Amino acid sequence: MSVEYKPSVNLDVIPKIRNAISTLESIFAQYGYILYITSARDSIHSDGSLHYIGAAIDFRSKGLPSHVKSTIYSSIKKNFPSPTWWTDLEFLGEAEEHFHIGYNPARRRADSGFFDSMMSFVPVSQQSEDAGYTPDSDSEYPSYPQGTIPPEYFTPIEQPIDWTIYVGVAAIMIIFLLVVDR
Repeated sequence: MSVEYKPSVNLDVIPKIRNAISTLESIFAQYGYILYITSARDSIHSDGSLHYIGAAIDFRSKGLPSHVKSTIYSSIKKNFPSPTWWTDLEFLGEAEEHFHIGYNPARRRADSGFFDSMMSFVPVSQQSEDAGYTPDSDSEYPSYPQGTIPPEYFTPIEQPIDWTIYVGVAAIMIIFLLVVDR
C-alpha cells in the first residue's frame, strides 16, 4: 500500500482526516491503485470549505476505469457515512475531476436537531450574511484564524487542554483542604 501527494499539498489536517487517509489508501490498494492526494489544507476552495480547517482532502479519480471509479466511490461512501462525512466525486468527466472527502461532525448535530447550523461553532465576529467565513485569500494557503476549529473535530484526547481551568480547580481544592484541616 502507498499514498502519494501533489508537491503543494499542505497536510496540516485534523486527526480524523489523517486516519481517513489510511482507510482510503487501503481501498485504493484493494483495486491495485495508489491513492494520490491533490489537496488538503492548501489551494483555494469555496467559502467556508472544510479544507481551510484541515477537515477535508481531495484525491485523484481521473484515469481510473469507470467501473473501478464507481466501485471505489461506493466503498468510500460505505466507509465514510453521511452526515458526519461528506464524500463526493466532483467535476465528473471534466479536467478538474476528483474525489472529495470532508469530516463535519457539526453537520450531524445540525441534522439531528441539536444545532441550527455549523455557524453555532463559529465566533459571532466571524459570521457573515451568507453564514460562511472566507479566510484571508492574500496568503498562499488561506487558513482560518486560530481557535475557530470547533472542538467536535477532535476526540477528547486530541483536544487542547486549558490548563488554567485545571490549575484553578487544583487551587480551590488545596484551599478547601487547608480550611477543612483546621
